[in-house]
Amino acid sequence: MAPGGANVRLPLAHLAYGLLASLALAAALLLEPGWAAYGLPGSTSTLVLTHLFTLGWVTATTMGAMLMIVPVAGVATVPAGPFALLVPLGTLPGVILMLLGFGLGENALLAVGGSLVVLGVLAFYYLLARTVQGVTVPSPTPGGALIAASFLVLTVLFGLTEALNLSYGFWQVSLIRFLALHADLGGFGWISLAILAVSYKLIAMFTLSHEHERYPRAVFALWSLAVLWVAVMALWGTDALAALGALPALAAYVLFLLDMRRLLGARQRPIEPGIRQAILSWVVLGVLLLAVPLQLLGLFAISPYAYAWLFVFGFAGANLWGFLFKVAPFLVWFHSYAELAPGQKAPKLTEMVGPVYLRYGSWLLYLAVPLGAFGLAIPYRPFLTAGEIFALLAAAMFLAAGWRLGRHYLGRVPAA
Repeated sequence: MAPGGANVRLPLAHLAYGLLASLALAAALLLEPGWAAYGLPGSTSTLVLTHLFTLGWVTATTMGAMLMIVPVAGVATVPAGPFALLVPLGTLPGVILMLLGFGLGENALLAVGGSLVVLGVLAFYYLLARTVQGVTVPSPTPGGALIAASFLVLTVLFGLTEALNLSYGFWQVSLIRFLALHADLGGFGWISLAILAVSYKLIAMFTLSHEHERYPRAVFALWSLAVLWVAVMALWGTDALAALGALPALAAYVLFLLDMRRLLGARQRPIEPGIRQAILSWVVLGVLLLAVPLQLLGLFAISPYAYAWLFVFGFAGANLWGFLFKVAPFLVWFHSYAELAPGQKAPKLTEMVGPVYLRYGSWLLYLAVPLGAFGLAIPYRPFLTAGEIFALLAAAMFLAAGWRLGRHYLGRVPAA
Protein backbone atom coordinates (compact mmCIF):
# COMPACT_ATOMS: atom_id res chain seq x y z
CA MET A 1 0.00 0.00 0.00
CA ALA A 2 1.03 3.60 -0.53
CA PRO A 3 0.04 6.90 1.10
CA GLY A 4 -3.68 7.59 0.97
CA GLY A 5 -4.55 3.90 0.58
CA ALA A 6 -3.44 3.48 -3.03
CA ASN A 7 -2.62 -0.08 -3.96
CA VAL A 8 0.65 -0.13 -5.92
CA ARG A 9 0.66 -3.51 -7.64
CA LEU A 10 -2.59 -3.25 -9.62
CA PRO A 11 -1.97 0.28 -10.96
CA LEU A 12 1.64 -0.45 -11.90
CA ALA A 13 0.59 -3.48 -13.93
CA HIS A 14 -1.66 -1.24 -16.00
CA LEU A 15 0.97 1.49 -16.32
CA ALA A 16 3.56 -1.00 -17.55
CA TYR A 17 1.09 -2.41 -20.08
CA GLY A 18 0.27 1.11 -21.24
CA LEU A 19 3.93 1.92 -21.82
CA LEU A 20 4.35 -1.19 -23.96
CA ALA A 21 1.19 -0.35 -25.90
CA SER A 22 2.46 3.19 -26.58
CA LEU A 23 5.64 1.75 -28.08
CA ALA A 24 3.61 -0.76 -30.13
CA LEU A 25 1.40 2.04 -31.46
CA ALA A 26 4.36 4.22 -32.45
CA ALA A 27 6.01 1.25 -34.20
CA ALA A 28 2.77 0.28 -35.97
CA LEU A 29 2.32 3.81 -37.34
CA LEU A 30 5.81 3.72 -38.83
CA LEU A 31 5.57 0.17 -40.17
CA GLU A 32 2.16 0.73 -41.82
CA PRO A 33 3.00 3.39 -44.44
CA GLY A 34 -0.45 3.36 -46.04
CA TRP A 35 -2.51 4.11 -42.92
CA ALA A 36 -2.73 7.85 -43.56
CA ALA A 37 -3.53 7.47 -47.27
CA TYR A 38 -5.87 4.48 -47.16
CA GLY A 39 -6.92 4.22 -43.51
CA LEU A 40 -10.50 5.39 -44.02
CA PRO A 41 -12.92 5.30 -41.06
CA GLY A 42 -13.93 1.71 -40.49
CA SER A 43 -10.93 0.22 -42.32
CA THR A 44 -8.83 -2.48 -40.72
CA SER A 45 -5.72 -0.34 -40.18
CA THR A 46 -7.71 2.52 -38.65
CA LEU A 47 -9.61 0.26 -36.26
CA VAL A 48 -6.48 -1.58 -35.11
CA LEU A 49 -4.45 1.59 -34.58
CA THR A 50 -7.32 3.42 -32.89
CA HIS A 51 -7.99 0.67 -30.36
CA LEU A 52 -4.31 0.10 -29.75
CA PHE A 53 -4.26 3.76 -28.68
CA THR A 54 -7.58 4.08 -26.87
CA LEU A 55 -7.73 0.73 -25.07
CA GLY A 56 -4.13 -0.44 -25.21
CA TRP A 57 -2.33 2.77 -24.26
CA VAL A 58 -4.74 5.35 -22.88
CA THR A 59 -7.25 3.23 -21.00
CA ALA A 60 -4.67 0.97 -19.40
CA THR A 61 -2.52 3.93 -18.33
CA THR A 62 -5.46 6.01 -17.12
CA MET A 63 -6.93 3.11 -15.14
CA GLY A 64 -3.59 2.65 -13.41
CA ALA A 65 -3.21 6.37 -12.79
CA MET A 66 -6.73 6.74 -11.38
CA LEU A 67 -6.31 3.81 -9.02
CA MET A 68 -3.25 5.66 -7.71
CA ILE A 69 -4.40 9.28 -7.80
CA VAL A 70 -8.01 9.08 -6.61
CA PRO A 71 -7.24 7.47 -3.24
CA VAL A 72 -4.33 9.86 -2.71
CA ALA A 73 -6.41 12.91 -3.67
CA GLY A 74 -9.36 12.00 -1.46
CA VAL A 75 -7.46 10.01 1.20
CA ALA A 76 -9.49 6.88 0.57
CA THR A 77 -8.76 3.17 0.17
CA VAL A 78 -9.13 1.09 -2.99
CA PRO A 79 -11.11 -2.07 -2.12
CA ALA A 80 -8.77 -5.03 -2.12
CA GLY A 81 -9.48 -8.68 -2.81
CA PRO A 82 -9.82 -11.10 -5.74
CA PHE A 83 -12.51 -8.93 -7.37
CA ALA A 84 -9.86 -6.39 -8.32
CA LEU A 85 -8.25 -8.99 -10.60
CA LEU A 86 -11.26 -8.74 -12.92
CA VAL A 87 -9.90 -5.39 -14.12
CA PRO A 88 -6.67 -6.68 -15.75
CA LEU A 89 -8.08 -10.16 -16.49
CA GLY A 90 -10.89 -8.54 -18.46
CA THR A 91 -9.33 -5.57 -20.17
CA LEU A 92 -5.90 -6.89 -21.14
CA PRO A 93 -6.90 -10.20 -22.85
CA GLY A 94 -10.00 -8.49 -24.21
CA VAL A 95 -7.97 -5.83 -26.00
CA ILE A 96 -5.71 -8.45 -27.56
CA LEU A 97 -8.69 -10.45 -28.84
CA MET A 98 -10.29 -7.28 -30.21
CA LEU A 99 -7.13 -6.33 -32.09
CA LEU A 100 -6.97 -9.83 -33.56
CA GLY A 101 -10.64 -9.62 -34.47
CA PHE A 102 -10.15 -6.33 -36.31
CA GLY A 103 -7.01 -7.57 -38.05
CA LEU A 104 -8.48 -10.91 -39.13
CA GLY A 105 -12.00 -9.66 -39.76
CA GLU A 106 -13.46 -12.13 -37.27
CA ASN A 107 -16.63 -10.80 -35.65
CA ALA A 108 -16.64 -13.63 -33.10
CA LEU A 109 -13.26 -12.52 -31.73
CA LEU A 110 -14.55 -8.96 -31.58
CA ALA A 111 -17.59 -10.06 -29.58
CA VAL A 112 -15.59 -12.16 -27.12
CA GLY A 113 -12.87 -9.53 -26.74
CA GLY A 114 -15.45 -6.76 -26.37
CA SER A 115 -17.28 -8.75 -23.69
CA LEU A 116 -14.07 -9.19 -21.72
CA VAL A 117 -13.28 -5.48 -22.02
CA VAL A 118 -16.76 -4.60 -20.76
CA LEU A 119 -16.25 -6.97 -17.79
CA GLY A 120 -12.92 -5.35 -16.93
CA VAL A 121 -14.27 -1.82 -17.33
CA LEU A 122 -17.29 -2.53 -15.13
CA ALA A 123 -14.99 -3.99 -12.46
CA PHE A 124 -12.80 -0.88 -12.70
CA TYR A 125 -15.84 1.39 -12.41
CA TYR A 126 -17.00 -0.50 -9.32
CA LEU A 127 -13.58 -0.20 -7.65
CA LEU A 128 -13.39 3.49 -8.53
CA ALA A 129 -16.93 4.18 -7.30
CA ARG A 130 -16.24 2.38 -4.01
CA THR A 131 -13.04 4.40 -3.63
CA VAL A 132 -14.82 7.69 -4.32
CA GLN A 133 -17.53 6.70 -1.83
CA GLY A 134 -14.85 6.44 0.88
CA VAL A 135 -13.24 9.83 0.20
CA THR A 136 -12.48 11.66 3.46
CA VAL A 137 -10.80 14.84 2.15
CA PRO A 138 -12.56 17.17 -0.34
CA SER A 139 -10.95 17.14 -3.80
CA PRO A 140 -12.33 17.70 -7.31
CA THR A 141 -10.36 14.81 -8.77
CA PRO A 142 -12.39 11.82 -7.46
CA GLY A 143 -15.72 13.16 -8.71
CA GLY A 144 -14.32 14.18 -12.09
CA ALA A 145 -12.62 10.81 -12.48
CA LEU A 146 -15.89 8.99 -11.78
CA ILE A 147 -17.73 11.07 -14.41
CA ALA A 148 -14.98 10.27 -16.93
CA ALA A 149 -15.20 6.57 -16.05
CA SER A 150 -18.96 6.73 -16.69
CA PHE A 151 -18.21 7.79 -20.26
CA LEU A 152 -15.75 4.89 -20.52
CA VAL A 153 -18.54 2.48 -19.55
CA LEU A 154 -20.81 3.98 -22.23
CA THR A 155 -17.99 3.78 -24.78
CA VAL A 156 -17.32 0.07 -24.32
CA LEU A 157 -21.04 -0.80 -24.09
CA PHE A 158 -21.74 0.94 -27.41
CA GLY A 159 -18.63 -0.70 -28.85
CA LEU A 160 -19.82 -4.18 -27.84
CA THR A 161 -23.28 -3.38 -29.21
CA GLU A 162 -21.82 -2.50 -32.60
CA ALA A 163 -19.60 -5.60 -32.60
CA LEU A 164 -22.69 -7.76 -32.08
CA ASN A 165 -24.60 -5.67 -34.61
CA LEU A 166 -22.05 -6.57 -37.28
CA SER A 167 -23.18 -10.19 -36.93
CA TYR A 168 -26.89 -9.80 -36.27
CA GLY A 169 -27.82 -6.44 -37.81
CA PHE A 170 -30.36 -5.36 -35.18
CA TRP A 171 -29.27 -1.67 -34.98
CA GLN A 172 -30.03 0.33 -38.12
CA VAL A 173 -27.45 3.09 -37.66
CA SER A 174 -24.83 3.91 -40.29
CA LEU A 175 -21.26 2.97 -39.48
CA ILE A 176 -20.07 6.59 -39.84
CA ARG A 177 -22.62 7.82 -37.29
CA PHE A 178 -21.72 5.05 -34.88
CA LEU A 179 -18.00 5.80 -35.23
CA ALA A 180 -18.68 9.49 -34.54
CA LEU A 181 -20.62 8.54 -31.39
CA HIS A 182 -17.93 6.11 -30.30
CA ALA A 183 -15.14 8.66 -30.87
CA ASP A 184 -17.02 11.36 -28.98
CA LEU A 185 -17.70 9.22 -25.90
CA GLY A 186 -14.22 7.69 -25.86
CA GLY A 187 -11.99 10.57 -26.89
CA PHE A 188 -13.94 13.61 -25.80
CA GLY A 189 -15.72 12.05 -22.81
CA TRP A 190 -13.45 9.43 -21.28
CA ILE A 191 -9.90 10.44 -22.26
CA SER A 192 -10.16 14.23 -22.22
CA LEU A 193 -12.28 14.51 -19.08
CA ALA A 194 -10.05 12.03 -17.25
CA ILE A 195 -7.00 14.18 -18.05
CA LEU A 196 -8.73 17.35 -16.86
CA ALA A 197 -9.83 15.64 -13.64
CA VAL A 198 -6.44 14.27 -12.63
CA SER A 199 -4.72 17.52 -13.62
CA TYR A 200 -6.39 19.26 -10.68
CA LYS A 201 -4.58 17.00 -8.22
CA LEU A 202 -1.30 16.46 -10.01
CA ILE A 203 -0.54 20.09 -10.78
CA ALA A 204 -1.16 21.10 -7.17
CA MET A 205 0.65 18.06 -5.79
CA PHE A 206 3.84 18.22 -7.81
CA THR A 207 4.27 21.99 -7.81
CA LEU A 208 3.50 22.21 -4.05
CA SER A 209 0.74 24.70 -4.72
CA HIS A 210 -1.59 25.41 -1.80
CA GLU A 211 -4.05 27.52 -3.78
CA HIS A 212 -7.60 26.30 -4.11
CA GLU A 213 -9.31 25.75 -7.43
CA ARG A 214 -12.56 27.63 -8.07
CA TYR A 215 -14.32 26.11 -11.05
CA PRO A 216 -13.90 22.31 -11.20
CA ARG A 217 -17.61 21.53 -10.88
CA ALA A 218 -18.44 23.96 -13.68
CA VAL A 219 -15.64 22.49 -15.80
CA PHE A 220 -16.92 18.92 -15.40
CA ALA A 221 -20.56 19.92 -15.93
CA LEU A 222 -19.93 21.98 -19.07
CA TRP A 223 -17.60 19.38 -20.53
CA SER A 224 -20.14 16.60 -19.90
CA LEU A 225 -22.86 18.69 -21.51
CA ALA A 226 -20.69 19.12 -24.60
CA VAL A 227 -20.00 15.38 -24.80
CA LEU A 228 -23.68 14.47 -24.49
CA TRP A 229 -24.72 17.09 -27.06
CA VAL A 230 -22.21 15.84 -29.62
CA ALA A 231 -23.26 12.23 -28.91
CA VAL A 232 -26.90 13.01 -29.67
CA MET A 233 -25.96 14.95 -32.80
CA ALA A 234 -23.73 12.10 -33.95
CA LEU A 235 -26.75 9.81 -34.04
CA TRP A 236 -29.55 12.11 -35.19
CA GLY A 237 -28.17 15.56 -35.98
CA THR A 238 -25.87 17.26 -38.47
CA ASP A 239 -22.22 18.32 -38.45
CA ALA A 240 -23.24 21.95 -38.05
CA LEU A 241 -25.34 21.17 -34.96
CA ALA A 242 -22.56 18.97 -33.55
CA ALA A 243 -20.16 21.91 -33.86
CA LEU A 244 -22.28 23.79 -31.30
CA GLY A 245 -20.93 21.38 -28.70
CA ALA A 246 -17.72 23.37 -28.88
CA LEU A 247 -19.35 26.26 -27.02
CA PRO A 248 -19.75 24.60 -23.60
CA ALA A 249 -16.46 22.77 -24.15
CA LEU A 250 -14.64 26.07 -24.77
CA ALA A 251 -16.27 27.58 -21.68
CA ALA A 252 -15.07 24.59 -19.63
CA TYR A 253 -11.60 24.92 -21.16
CA VAL A 254 -11.33 28.61 -20.21
CA LEU A 255 -12.43 27.91 -16.62
CA PHE A 256 -9.96 25.03 -16.41
CA LEU A 257 -7.11 27.28 -17.58
CA LEU A 258 -8.08 29.88 -14.97
CA ASP A 259 -7.86 27.24 -12.26
CA MET A 260 -4.51 25.99 -13.55
CA ARG A 261 -3.21 29.56 -13.63
CA ARG A 262 -4.14 29.95 -9.97
CA LEU A 263 -2.40 26.70 -9.01
CA LEU A 264 0.74 27.37 -11.03
CA GLY A 265 0.90 30.98 -9.86
CA ALA A 266 1.14 29.78 -6.26
CA ARG A 267 3.66 26.99 -6.93
CA GLN A 268 6.60 26.50 -4.59
CA ARG A 269 8.60 24.30 -6.97
CA PRO A 270 9.88 24.96 -10.49
CA ILE A 271 8.03 23.55 -13.48
CA GLU A 272 9.61 20.19 -14.33
CA PRO A 273 9.51 18.40 -17.74
CA GLY A 274 6.41 16.34 -16.94
CA ILE A 275 4.41 19.41 -15.91
CA ARG A 276 5.75 21.33 -18.91
CA GLN A 277 4.44 18.59 -21.19
CA ALA A 278 1.03 18.91 -19.57
CA ILE A 279 0.98 22.70 -20.05
CA LEU A 280 1.87 22.40 -23.73
CA SER A 281 -0.79 19.72 -24.16
CA TRP A 282 -3.44 22.20 -22.93
CA VAL A 283 -2.41 24.49 -25.80
CA VAL A 284 -2.93 21.62 -28.25
CA LEU A 285 -6.35 20.92 -26.71
CA GLY A 286 -7.32 24.55 -27.31
CA VAL A 287 -6.27 24.27 -30.96
CA LEU A 288 -8.44 21.17 -31.36
CA LEU A 289 -11.44 22.79 -29.68
CA LEU A 290 -11.27 25.62 -32.23
CA ALA A 291 -10.21 23.75 -35.36
CA VAL A 292 -12.50 20.70 -35.28
CA PRO A 293 -15.78 22.70 -35.07
CA LEU A 294 -14.59 24.94 -37.92
CA GLN A 295 -13.95 21.83 -39.99
CA LEU A 296 -17.43 20.51 -39.14
CA LEU A 297 -18.87 23.83 -40.31
CA GLY A 298 -17.02 23.46 -43.62
CA LEU A 299 -14.88 26.58 -43.19
CA PHE A 300 -11.76 24.61 -44.09
CA ALA A 301 -10.87 20.99 -44.78
CA ILE A 302 -7.75 19.04 -43.93
CA SER A 303 -7.21 15.38 -43.23
CA PRO A 304 -8.97 14.30 -40.00
CA TYR A 305 -5.83 12.32 -39.25
CA ALA A 306 -4.03 15.59 -38.57
CA TYR A 307 -6.43 16.19 -35.68
CA ALA A 308 -6.04 12.59 -34.57
CA TRP A 309 -2.25 12.98 -34.50
CA LEU A 310 -2.52 16.15 -32.41
CA PHE A 311 -4.88 14.40 -30.01
CA VAL A 312 -2.83 11.20 -29.71
CA PHE A 313 0.64 12.69 -29.24
CA GLY A 314 0.06 16.40 -28.63
CA PHE A 315 -2.67 16.16 -25.99
CA ALA A 316 -3.27 12.68 -24.58
CA GLY A 317 0.24 11.29 -25.12
CA ALA A 318 1.99 14.31 -23.65
CA ASN A 319 -0.18 14.09 -20.53
CA LEU A 320 0.10 10.34 -20.12
CA TRP A 321 3.87 10.21 -20.44
CA GLY A 322 4.40 13.42 -18.46
CA PHE A 323 2.14 12.62 -15.52
CA LEU A 324 3.14 8.96 -15.46
CA PHE A 325 6.67 9.84 -14.40
CA LYS A 326 5.40 12.17 -11.70
CA VAL A 327 2.97 9.70 -10.11
CA ALA A 328 4.67 6.33 -10.48
CA PRO A 329 8.07 7.29 -8.93
CA PHE A 330 6.25 8.83 -5.94
CA LEU A 331 4.38 5.61 -5.11
CA VAL A 332 7.19 3.22 -6.04
CA TRP A 333 9.49 5.13 -3.67
CA PHE A 334 7.07 4.64 -0.79
CA HIS A 335 6.61 0.98 -1.71
CA SER A 336 10.34 0.21 -1.81
CA TYR A 337 12.06 2.68 0.49
CA ALA A 338 9.66 4.20 3.04
CA GLU A 339 10.40 1.53 5.65
CA LEU A 340 14.19 1.50 5.41
CA ALA A 341 16.03 1.24 8.71
CA PRO A 342 17.47 4.49 10.09
CA GLY A 343 20.80 5.33 8.47
CA GLN A 344 20.08 3.49 5.22
CA LYS A 345 20.10 5.73 2.16
CA ALA A 346 17.27 5.80 -0.35
CA PRO A 347 17.47 7.28 -3.87
CA LYS A 348 15.73 10.54 -4.65
CA LEU A 349 12.66 10.46 -6.86
CA THR A 350 14.57 12.03 -9.76
CA GLU A 351 17.37 9.46 -9.41
CA MET A 352 14.98 6.53 -9.68
CA VAL A 353 14.14 7.27 -13.30
CA GLY A 354 17.07 9.29 -14.58
CA PRO A 355 16.22 12.77 -15.87
CA VAL A 356 18.07 12.26 -19.15
CA TYR A 357 15.44 9.79 -20.43
CA LEU A 358 12.56 12.12 -19.62
CA ARG A 359 14.34 15.15 -21.07
CA TYR A 360 15.16 13.42 -24.36
CA GLY A 361 11.72 11.83 -24.50
CA SER A 362 10.10 15.24 -24.10
CA TRP A 363 12.16 16.86 -26.83
CA LEU A 364 11.52 13.97 -29.21
CA LEU A 365 7.80 14.31 -28.51
CA TYR A 366 7.91 18.07 -29.17
CA LEU A 367 9.45 17.30 -32.57
CA ALA A 368 7.00 14.50 -33.36
CA VAL A 369 3.83 16.51 -32.71
CA PRO A 370 4.21 19.37 -35.28
CA LEU A 371 5.99 17.26 -37.90
CA GLY A 372 3.34 14.55 -37.90
CA ALA A 373 0.47 17.03 -37.84
CA PHE A 374 1.86 19.13 -40.71
CA GLY A 375 2.72 16.01 -42.68
CA LEU A 376 -0.90 14.91 -42.49
CA ALA A 377 -2.44 18.36 -43.00
CA ILE A 378 -0.48 19.44 -46.09
CA PRO A 379 -0.13 16.40 -46.88
CA TYR A 380 3.59 15.69 -47.21
CA ARG A 381 4.83 12.17 -46.57
CA PRO A 382 8.44 13.00 -45.53
CA PHE A 383 7.16 15.22 -42.69
CA LEU A 384 4.82 12.48 -41.52
CA THR A 385 7.59 9.88 -41.64
CA ALA A 386 9.86 12.14 -39.60
CA GLY A 387 7.07 12.61 -37.06
CA GLU A 388 6.54 8.85 -36.86
CA ILE A 389 10.27 8.26 -36.28
CA PHE A 390 10.43 10.86 -33.51
CA ALA A 391 7.27 9.45 -31.93
CA LEU A 392 8.81 5.97 -31.89
CA LEU A 393 12.04 7.29 -30.39
CA ALA A 394 10.07 9.21 -27.75
CA ALA A 395 8.14 6.06 -26.84
CA ALA A 396 11.44 4.15 -26.56
CA MET A 397 12.86 6.82 -24.23
CA PHE A 398 9.82 6.71 -21.97
CA LEU A 399 9.87 2.91 -21.99
CA ALA A 400 13.52 2.98 -20.93
CA ALA A 401 12.56 5.36 -18.10
CA GLY A 402 9.83 2.92 -17.08
CA TRP A 403 12.33 0.06 -17.07
CA ARG A 404 14.65 1.98 -14.76
CA LEU A 405 11.74 2.73 -12.44
CA GLY A 406 10.61 -0.90 -12.50
CA ARG A 407 13.93 -2.02 -11.05
CA HIS A 408 13.15 -0.08 -7.88
CA TYR A 409 9.78 -1.81 -7.57
CA LEU A 410 11.10 -5.33 -8.16
CA GLY A 411 14.06 -4.91 -5.82
CA ARG A 412 15.64 -2.08 -3.89
CA VAL A 413 18.42 -0.33 -5.77
CA PRO A 414 21.08 1.25 -3.53
CA ALA A 415 21.27 5.01 -3.49
CA ALA A 416 24.10 6.50 -5.51
